Amino acid sequence: MYAGHFFPEEDDKFLERVRAVVEEEEHQAMAAAEIDAARGAIATAGESRKAIQSSGLHSKVQVMIKMERVKVTKMRARRI
Repeated sequence: MYAGHFFPEEDDKFLERVRAVVEEEEHQAMAAAEIDAARGAIATAGESRKAIQSSGLHSKVQVMIKMERVKVTKMRARRI
């Protein structure tokens, strides 16, 4: 007899099903954690954007970006 079991191949099938269920639950837990992290990042970005816009920095940042683009364009023109 096999350690008190009548059908060892049935035990193997059962254990394989248990492993598959555990793996699926682990995948679902990881996916849920990734979704939560993404939601947190989106919320943080939204709050940062609101803070920048309400402080008037948004327009200043836009001006700085435009100035940098002009500098890059001039540098490229000099190379030609």
